[in-house]
Amino acid sequence: MTKPAQTVDDLQRPEWNGLEENYDVHDIGEAHIRRKCEHVGLRAESWGIDKRHASGELIYDDKMDLKVFGWEDDSPAPTPPSEEEGVLAGVIEIKTKRNEDWFGTINRRHWKKYVRHVHQLDVPAYVYMSLVDDEKEAVVRDTFIPVQPWDELQRVLEGEYDFYPPRSADQFLDEQIDTHPQVEATWRAPDGNLVVDLDVDTGVDWRHVSHRLVGTPTSQSATETATDSGSAYASTTDDDE
Repeated sequence: MTKPAQTVDDLQRPEWNGLEENYDVHDIGEAHIRRKCEHVGLRAESWGIDKRHASGELIYDDKMDLKVFGWEDDSPAPTPPSEEEGVLAGVIEIKTKRNEDWFGTINRRHWKKYVRHVHQLDVPAYVYMSLVDDEKEAVVRDTFIPVQPWDELQRVLEGEYDFYPPRSADQFLDEQIDTHPQVEATWRAPDGNLVVDLDVDTGVDWRHVSHRLVGTPTSQSATETATDSGSAYASTTDDDE
């Protein structure tokens, strides 16, 4: 976790999209995903920090919003597993938008951490991109963008580059993330943050995602916490927002 220079008050932004308003539509998208998971026998569990009621300086973590747990391949379904029985099947980040113009756009720092996750965890990782009608409290458009492993990053982790030793993977991401195959453009948003436009054509529907998550749980139990132990990554200090 890290404390950036911004405060909670900085993100209330009455003239634009404030922190609490963003969480309101985020909750709609998250509830939508939790229902879908339960319907196919998966259990969604909060992983990232909910900071809507924080005070003072913002505290961020390096986690995606949801861990998704399923059964072992030979276990019963579609009842979701209990906390003691489930095995990690995937991770999902929830991105909800009110304006179609922002569909597919996310914070550049966020995209870096999602790419890290797909290399650190042996499970699928998805960015759930949704367009929400907050008056109707409904999702009107959505897609699941799979975070694709990046060959160039893997070469760094395996020590193939003299100028990027394995422990400098974070430096590589800082300098090269804009060249990731799923990034179409990088630009600065009105609040000053760098954002990236992702290729939404790489997105898939829930049927694709559910088949993959139900069929590929790992042996990591629900009581284990995904850590970076043994990872080639140095510790990070991203001030993700």
